[in-house]
Amino acid sequence: MNQLQPFHDRPRISSNQLGEFVFTSPAKKAGILRDQKNGNPFRAPYYQSAQNSVLGAFKGGQYDVRALRASADRLRSREAVSRNQVTRFNNNAEMLRRFCEIAPDARPPAGTHSIIRRGAVIELDEVLVSVRPEISTVCSGDRSFCYTKFRFSKSKVSEDESEIILLLLLKYGVAQAGDGLSFDPAATRLVDCYSKKVVEGHRLSKVRETQLDSALKEIRRMWPSIPSN
Repeated sequence: MNQLQPFHDRPRISSNQLGEFVFTSPAKKAGILRDQKNGNPFRAPYYQSAQNSVLGAFKGGQYDVRALRASADRLRSREAVSRNQVTRFNNNAEMLRRFCEIAPDARPPAGTHSIIRRGAVIELDEVLVSVRPEISTVCSGDRSFCYTKFRFSKSKVSEDESEIILLLLLKYGVAQAGDGLSFDPAATRLVDCYSKKVVEGHRLSKVRETQLDSALKEIRRMWPSIPSN
């Protein structure tokens, strides 16, 4: 691929969609890439309310479970203009309920925490991957940092997808190391709210690297054939 190819023409995908891409059918893969190539980048994610509530309840290195339950109750009672919106509010509330069950395990390690709101992109095998974590932590007692990322999905293979997403986060962390700070992969975790699992960086199987490499090659191969709107 020509390295001078314009940014907007280059293969690109979000980490959540890449996690799904690895395990889905050929037809759905093409649909994912159509959305990535032509979708509205400003459209709010389906679980934006749940994510905002979790970040809003993160104070002093832990999550305020009472505040999260209150947020879930407000979502359930919120007035909706359509049946789809009712379903969306209820699904966001359900994610918050599930998060409350794992909140103690989902806490980042002790340290100085920052909420990340800017974009975070890494290039892997000529594919631009958006992989923004939600929380960055400079760990207490040493000069290392780690990330915490949330995942909200009802996918039947949610745990498998989460490991791919975490692998992407680890690669991003390694690329960000510098200025006297080293990246701590073992302290980095992905919180899978639907499956109520906290996946830690040091527990990933080597097969995830193989699956990711294969997916990136497939994205590069398919991208030129995906029509632009």
